Amino acid sequence: RAERYLRWEERQQVARAEAKWNTYVERLWKVGQARHSASQSHMQQNGDLKSRIQTSLIEQITERQRERGEQIMESIDTKLAAAARRRRLAQRGGRYGLLERAFGEDSVGFDAKYHTVQTDRRSPSWRRSAEEWASQSASFDGGGRSMSDSSLHRPRA
Repeated sequence: RAERYLRWEERQQVARAEAKWNTYVERLWKVGQARHSASQSHMQQNGDLKSRIQTSLIEQITERQRERGEQIMESIDTKLAAAARRRRLAQRGGRYGLLERAFGEDSVGFDAKYHTVQTDRRSPSWRRSAEEWASQSASFDGGGRSMSDSSLHRPRA
């Protein structure tokens, strides 16, 4: 009977040890799960923070680029306006406006050399007309030269 009691006592002790071990393992499992999910959530938080920082940096860079572009556009506009002012001043003949005073406001844009009529002296109609003028002028002075000279037939350079 003592032997049975010792075996029973030993089985009870093993059962208690297994129960304690199971509770210990369950607690370890719960702690491991909590830490694992905490590390995942920590990694997720780090990822979210990283993405927010990156988007903020991108927005700041775009804003800086936009501001720099506006500054460049403003400086280019002021330079172009100054160049246009200098060009108008140079066209008007300096800063005193002598051309406008002498010839009026429209005198700046008018250049006579582009508005003269040019005749083509090589065409047959002009040669006939010149021959007639030459013959009429010869009758007045008595000895005009003929317009059919070789000098008239030379092409213009």
